[in-house]
Amino acid sequence: MINKTVKLNEAQKMNFLRECAIMAGVLGFGVVCLLGISSLPSVTQTLSWKEFAFIQSGLGWLSMLILFSHTVFHGIKYINGGDKCGNPSSIQYGVSVIIPGLTILLKIPLVIPPISSHLDNIRGGYERKAKRKVSPTITVKPKPAKY
Repeated sequence: MINKTVKLNEAQKMNFLRECAIMAGVLGFGVVCLLGISSLPSVTQTLSWKEFAFIQSGLGWLSMLILFSHTVFHGIKYINGGDKCGNPSSIQYGVSVIIPGLTILLKIPLVIPPISSHLDNIRGGYERKAKRKVSPTITVKPKPAKY
């Protein structure tokens, strides 16, 4: 056997951001696979409505957060224009972060407990009672008779 020493360039070594990107990508892929399996008709029929809604809503947003973090970890070097070679990856990175980031930002107010509990009540069939319109009583004074 011959021992050879192989030298790697810095670009070929793994660093913390690359490891986090790979970990988030694999976890996100697993969560999306669970979402796909739970939406099969045979699986959906065995779940109650609350279980199905929890799986689709909870795992859907979990996968959105995990895969958003995957995108951020993978392309963080492009944030400040780190690629000066004219590589279009920086443009693609910007677009791929804007849409899920905006979706997450718009979801945050709906997760606040007073609003989320009210939305849960609405999803459960709650209907606001209609207020009764109370008409003011009108009193008519008789006119004095003329003789």
